[in-house]
Amino acid sequence: MKGIVFLAAAVALFSAAYLVSSGNKITSLEDNEDQKLFFNFIMDFNKNYNDNGEYHNRYSNFKKSLETIRQLNNKQSTFVAGVNFFADWSDKEFDEFNNLDVSGYEPKLPENAAPVVTDHKAVDWRPSMNGVKDQGQCGSCWAFSTQGAAEGAYWVDKGTKVDFAEQYLVSCDHNGIFPFKNMGCSGGQMNRAFSFLTKNNNVYQPDYKYTAKDYTQGEECKSGIVYA
Repeated sequence: MKGIVFLAAAVALFSAAYLVSSGNKITSLEDNEDQKLFFNFIMDFNKNYNDNGEYHNRYSNFKKSLETIRQLNNKQSTFVAGVNFFADWSDKEFDEFNNLDVSGYEPKLPENAAPVVTDHKAVDWRPSMNGVKDQGQCGSCWAFSTQGAAEGAYWVDKGTKVDFAEQYLVSCDHNGIFPFKNMGCSGGQMNRAFSFLTKNNNVYQPDYKYTAKDYTQGEECKSGIVYA
């Protein structure tokens, strides 16, 4: 109920911002446009804030994100930055969310790895890519990185874009003894995931939908998997 009441307050605040407008032209500088964008952000991502203090803190975080987005988009780039679910997060929340323990990790190439190429030439990887994906509240970046690399390798080899299933790795690749195994939503490493795929094949995204949960949260590895 509190969230509903506060959402109504946000609507009222947004409406009040337009009382200072003249016709269709806003007269009180950029902040009114930011308030409009923040209101749309709240509605688009179903955000609920507990009180007025949290609302203003989130709005402040949102404005910082907007400034970063505008700076990026003012540069000569091949991409366009935009607002997403995390636009109202603070730096501290990002630091806590990205706090992956990599102690004891020694990255190394497998013995059968392809040789490192030093004679580089420009490659446009966009035809191989499936767009931005959202891992949700799950520390599964290792699975997304692995499948993104696998999709690129498949495109190079076959000339066809594919969409491999991150959930397949999150749910199924956790054999071994800690800390030498992948841990679903609690983190993992790409080299272990690559080793898993070479032994078990891969799975397409439509055949194994992403849920942002792992084997400790009821998402055990499925039986009867259709392999790619």
